[in-house]
Amino acid sequence: MKKYAYPAAIVAAATVVFAAPAAADAALGDQTLRQGSKGSEVKELQDWLKGNGYHNGAVDGIYGPATAGSVQAFQRSAGITSDGIAGSNTFSKMSLNQKQASPEKSSKASDSSTSSSSSVLKAGASGSDVRDLQAKLKSKGFHTGSLDGEFGPVTKSSVIAFQKAVGIGVDGVAGPNTFKALSNFKSSSGSTNDSNPAKSDTSSSETGTKTLRQGDTGNSVKSMQQTLKSKGFLSGAVDGQFGPQTAGAVKALQRAAGLSTDGIVGPNTWKALSDSSVKNGTSSSPEKVSSGSSGSVSGLISTAKQFIGVPYVWGGTTTRGFDCSGFTQYVYKQNGTSLPRTVAQQYAASKKVSSPQVGDMVFFTTYKAGASHNGIYIGNNQFIHAGSSTGVTISSMSNPYWAPRYIGAGSF
Repeated sequence: MKKYAYPAAIVAAATVVFAAPAAADAALGDQTLRQGSKGSEVKELQDWLKGNGYHNGAVDGIYGPATAGSVQAFQRSAGITSDGIAGSNTFSKMSLNQKQASPEKSSKASDSSTSSSSSVLKAGASGSDVRDLQAKLKSKGFHTGSLDGEFGPVTKSSVIAFQKAVGIGVDGVAGPNTFKALSNFKSSSGSTNDSNPAKSDTSSSETGTKTLRQGDTGNSVKSMQQTLKSKGFLSGAVDGQFGPQTAGAVKALQRAAGLSTDGIVGPNTWKALSDSSVKNGTSSSPEKVSSGSSGSVSGLISTAKQFIGVPYVWGGTTTRGFDCSGFTQYVYKQNGTSLPRTVAQQYAASKKVSSPQVGDMVFFTTYKAGASHNGIYIGNNQFIHAGSSTGVTISSMSNPYWAPRYIGAGSF
């Protein structure tokens, strides 16, 4: 898999050489690279630079003058010392400035590629147009940052959250499709669920309950989290912070209650929260994951879906951020099955099956030969995984990017 995201928590130090994590999927970002360096880490660096428009040379794993020049070009654009050395500060800026150019983005039309008279705003842009965009996103409840006219990480996250909510291409770029969707987007008391008006949160006659969405904080959020946890939908902390994990838990509850899954807590969702019959993991005929697992398929999939929206972090193994195998390892562990750390190790340890069943793991070959990306099969030709440009999301096995890269499935 093309891994264009790097650890956000890389420690910035002038002359630090990083030891590779004992069980990371790849080592890029774990050591300083410079002219003379060779190997897969250099190749991945070149690939990232090329995918983000900074490198026109070969992706050959050899750190020569051309690669050093490409690194310098990126460093200049990021406002850091342009010495051509890829160290901790450079990798950290790569994470902040990621343009999400990976083919793993949604198969739906990307905003940045749609022709229209509307302007296209992306990370790095500034001015009154950006301020207007921020104001529109804030009015719809998707932007909690300041209206400063600077298209930084917070604004990009707001754009991504909106794009996910309305079902357009998720690339963090505000182009014609996004502006059109903003103009057409209607909310009632801050709630959407427009995709299924018959069961939308706005269709309820209940009023007076505060609508909650990602980014909100406080006692109302904490109370909602406590209910989600008591019903088995939330495995994270009850901290009063409405983050991606809480949003995933809300979506899981909405699915169980037959509501539109937008992750926003409006009147109908509050009603579902108070309904004692809506609980997690209930199934008329629960399927078992495999003979080696102590959990059910429904529990495994429900756990996985709780983390939809959690960001991708290179080497990530926690709910603050996952890489692909860190995600699968975490989800299986929560359901009683211990897995090895890397994709290759998980592939080797799995019992190969001819066709995946719900709860099995599916494997793909992406940035290198062999199994280099994986996810959990959830049925209907779909799998849930931590994509480098999407974070935890659900994708189709028939997606033109994933279909030709599929190499098999395994159970545990």
